[in-house]
Amino acid sequence: MIDSTTVMELQSTLPLHSGDIHCIAVHRDVIVTTSGSSIIRVFNGPDYTEKSYSPLQIHKYHVIHCVLTSDGSRLIATSMDGKASVVDTQTGRLLAYHQQPSDVGMRAACLSSYDHLAAFGACDGTIAIMEMDTYKTLKTMSVNDDETILALCFTPDTHWLLSGHSVTGDIRVWNAQYLSNKPAAVQMTAHEMGTQFLQISPKYKGKPGESNDGVQFVSGGADCLIHIWSISYDDVTSPRLSKLNTLVGHTGPVYCVKYNSTGETLVSCGGDFTVRLWNMDGECIFVNVEAHTSFINSLAFSADDKQIYTCSCDRTVKVWGVTDTLNLKGEYFIKI
Repeated sequence: MIDSTTVMELQSTLPLHSGDIHCIAVHRDVIVTTSGSSIIRVFNGPDYTEKSYSPLQIHKYHVIHCVLTSDGSRLIATSMDGKASVVDTQTGRLLAYHQQPSDVGMRAACLSSYDHLAAFGACDGTIAIMEMDTYKTLKTMSVNDDETILALCFTPDTHWLLSGHSVTGDIRVWNAQYLSNKPAAVQMTAHEMGTQFLQISPKYKGKPGESNDGVQFVSGGADCLIHIWSISYDDVTSPRLSKLNTLVGHTGPVYCVKYNSTGETLVSCGGDFTVRLWNMDGECIFVNVEAHTSFINSLAFSADDKQIYTCSCDRTVKVWGVTDTLNLKGEYFIKI
């Protein structure tokens, strides 16, 4: 394992938000951050200058999660005020929003392949699905009143929607085409104390309606573990989840874990203040034990895998340079 003290050198620390930074989403041309101070900040990707309309104050309470469309033209943000907003990243204009009927907080969000559908997860155990062409809410599914939907992701063919749950720690699989209130499959207690994050491997790039049998995905949990899974199905009614590997090393909850663009490397972060790189054999190939001074809530690879972005409850966003061999080297910060 690489000695992180010889690879990374702390140069400066700059605050970006007046509250904890919950999430970061990165596109080649756009970077978005959300925070506990209820604001959204939007930056130009190439030079990290802030957009003229930023910061955005379109939510009343904590903005928990954000995701960008594949072309970076729109962002989706979920908030504890019960709204999921869709914003034009060029102008900062609010295009649409989904309002939870009970006004309960919204946490998770994801987009399907080709940005056709968006899914939102709420603290009352409901999942809403929105059509991105019309911004019409197609379905709201009641899953469980006693637990929060912490994570969501679509399979590449947009047939299945996976959800991660707080109390049971389940991963559940829903038919996103028929929008049934009953899950098609359940992996009970995938993570004890909660499944915090889900992401499909980018190796699978299916078109809507086309099968991607044996798709791999990754999950991170409050039990400090990372699992790599496969979802397979013979027909549209019987998906099966299989655990392929477990990655052990974090000493705190794993809040976020992401594939690089090739699907050959994972980067993870969490409640132990560390950033870790993993290969697909489950080996930790790098750990930075001094990445932040508080919980690291979210991270992202740049489109070319040459940088890793991390955000934390210490109210900073850090941008880490990555060598061709995926050794972290140096650091700098988004400036306002």
